[in-house]
Amino acid sequence: MCRGAALIRGRPFSLQLDQLGWWRQPQVAWIGAAYLPQALLDLVAAVNRLQEAHGLQPDDRPYQPHLTIARKVVKNLGEFTFAPIAWPVSSFSLVQSRTLPSGAEYEVIATWPFS
Repeated sequence: MCRGAALIRGRPFSLQLDQLGWWRQPQVAWIGAAYLPQALLDLVAAVNRLQEAHGLQPDDRPYQPHLTIARKVVKNLGEFTFAPIAWPVSSFSLVQSRTLPSGAEYEVIATWPFS
């Protein structure tokens, strides 16, 4: 899988984090992007094709890039406003996540820069 990911060619882009969201389960507040740049959508499609080529089933939920800002949030934060954050993206990574009793733990397995 890592060899295949190294062959993915993408182009840098900026992701504008400008939306506040909340998921009832697993009680997570997050910020995300209202607009997804074509370069990001192309990257997601390439990663999904790579997963399928390795016999893995890509997630069938709509792709929603986000940054978790709080856990164990029991109700929607409502109409909270914040200044949008421009997040420049020049690479992508394979990250392993583990949900532990103490919280989520993430480990970067590999990172590939865009050419």
